[in-house]
Amino acid sequence: MCSCFASIGRLLISILSGVFALVGAVIFSLGIIMKVDPTLLDSSLQSAQGSLQQAASLASFPVPSTDINISDLVGSLTIVLIVLGLFFLIVGILGIIGAYCKVRIVLIVYVIVLILLLLSQLLLIIIVFEYRELFDSTLKEHIKEVVKNDYTGINGTSAGNMALNLLMISQGCCGIDNYTDFSAENAPNWQFRSYKDKDGRQRDLVTPMACCKNTSQTPDCAILHDATDGNKNNYNKGCYDAIWRIVKDNEAISIGVVVGICALQLLLIIFGIIMIHQQGKLPV
Repeated sequence: MCSCFASIGRLLISILSGVFALVGAVIFSLGIIMKVDPTLLDSSLQSAQGSLQQAASLASFPVPSTDINISDLVGSLTIVLIVLGLFFLIVGILGIIGAYCKVRIVLIVYVIVLILLLLSQLLLIIIVFEYRELFDSTLKEHIKEVVKNDYTGINGTSAGNMALNLLMISQGCCGIDNYTDFSAENAPNWQFRSYKDKDGRQRDLVTPMACCKNTSQTPDCAILHDATDGNKNNYNKGCYDAIWRIVKDNEAISIGVVVGICALQLLLIIFGIIMIHQQGKLPV
């Protein structure tokens, strides 16, 4: 019976490890391609970038350069893809060598890696959903540091500045919690908080123009009464909660996928242990 389970396990681990390796190779290749040629994302960023340029132009600001360094903007994403892809690829290769080629020591390493991966996933799920306040405080502080150090306004071209503007426009939100994240104390580098337009009129912004619901209405939608009008401005809608709403809206699907992945990993661990036990009985 144990021999039968070991044979099934060998077949299952070999097939799934091959899939792991293939997925890892695809993710790794995508990360490398994006690193070498970041213009791959140009089409997806073009619309939001156009909105930023329109808003800056209407407000008489210098229009953001069309030669924005996309590699800086997605630099962290490419690194994540490369590392994640390489990890999947290595785990897949370990599984193939350990199960199909029956190399016991490699199979042991494979099972240990799967156990650590499963425990890490469970720990992350518990922290995110059961102790969200710990997760929130750490992540919010990091994002607020980006606002404090990098945010210069609608026409800023640094990676952090662009990412925040694109996020606010695409998700219809303003700041991490709300527009107060852009006070003089919280966003000291925000340019043109008070400025004179091309007609010499004094303009005092209450929110960044990226917070406007329609960037074609800038700068009026970010000034005085209009800035705190929910029909014209997203001043009271934090981006952090907007992102969490996306997660919550897809919670059932996310939980199903996570449970499925964890169950599959557990199955691979069990079959791997059976194979290790079976190979230990074989004569040397």
